[in-house]
Amino acid sequence: MSASNSKKLLLAAGMGIILSFGSCKKYEDGPGLSFRTKTTRLVGNWELIEVDGQQISRFGEFTLIDFDKDGDFTMAGSYYDYNGQYVSFREIGDWEWENGKEEIEVQGSTFKEDWEILRLTNRELWFEVENGLIWKCEKD
Repeated sequence: MSASNSKKLLLAAGMGIILSFGSCKKYEDGPGLSFRTKTTRLVGNWELIEVDGQQISRFGEFTLIDFDKDGDFTMAGSYYDYNGQYVSFREIGDWEWENGKEEIEVQGSTFKEDWEILRLTNRELWFEVENGLIWKCEKD
């Protein structure tokens, strides 16, 4: 085999590997390839910025979600209820991977849900909660 043919073969093999990585991404909205583990990307403090296309940061409303590497989970925040009352909340519990790391099971003192991961990068976490709403978070 000539040097020219072996270079072409090597280039074709490299392109095949690159294309195969792009086609087997774990989450619907990516990323296609990450060198960090899913747990490493998930662990940390997240701020909820959007629910089903609606921005959250209005008039002091906020939700913070913290995933600890040991499986501890905290969600805290505040919002205005339907009566216009300002409500603060704090939920403490546990989290764990489910369904081949495509979902996170979170269990607090008042709820237990599976959140389907749509996107998980170092700075973005998008997931669908059990009522069908899509939550988008950014890492602080």
